[in-house]
Amino acid sequence: MMLLGITHGNLDEFNTNYSNFIKFGNFGKLSRTSELRSKKNLAITATTLFTRAAIQGELYVESAYALSDVCIQRIEERESIVNVYNLILEIGRLFVLRVSKIQRKNLSREVFKAQEYIFNHLNKQIVVTDVAKYVGISKVYLSQLFKTQTGITIINFTNNLRIEEAKSQLIYSRKNILNIALSLGFNDQSYFTRIFKSRVGITPEQFKRFYHKI
Repeated sequence: MMLLGITHGNLDEFNTNYSNFIKFGNFGKLSRTSELRSKKNLAITATTLFTRAAIQGELYVESAYALSDVCIQRIEERESIVNVYNLILEIGRLFVLRVSKIQRKNLSREVFKAQEYIFNHLNKQIVVTDVAKYVGISKVYLSQLFKTQTGITIINFTNNLRIEEAKSQLIYSRKNILNIALSLGFNDQSYFTRIFKSRVGITPEQFKRFYHKI
């Protein structure tokens, strides 16, 4: 049931069933010699399960494995894990949110291709004309089609994906905020901070400080 929350891209479903999952017992010990190694192994195992559930939820395979690789790399780089329950919870939420942003049910081929193009070019400036050219239809028609089927504009969709990727990097990478902003196609840190705060409610610096306490 917990994994179905990821497959459905439903954060409430995941949170509720994760809480229930924790109440019914404790995680096993996956290392006899190191508490840290045991916690890392638990987090990596959970990441593998979350990856499979996300793919079943129609997250792009490349996206799912890329997120999995980042999570596992950052888990391995940790010198300590204070609360493995919270760490696994946050990893699961990353997958849930990624699935929810890219759900492809009831989307036309054109909108699906547009989303695919955007995801594969998050590190570059996204120009609607270029997306339309890739899809093979006019800019105006694509913009109308995209908004009708997803409820948001191409630019808002792009920024939403970028912010989710930024959150992942803020939690699991050692990049500074400027480098994260530039790697995701933002022209400067102040614009990135403004977009991030408008969607998350706090600045990237505040977000990073909070999750590095876990």
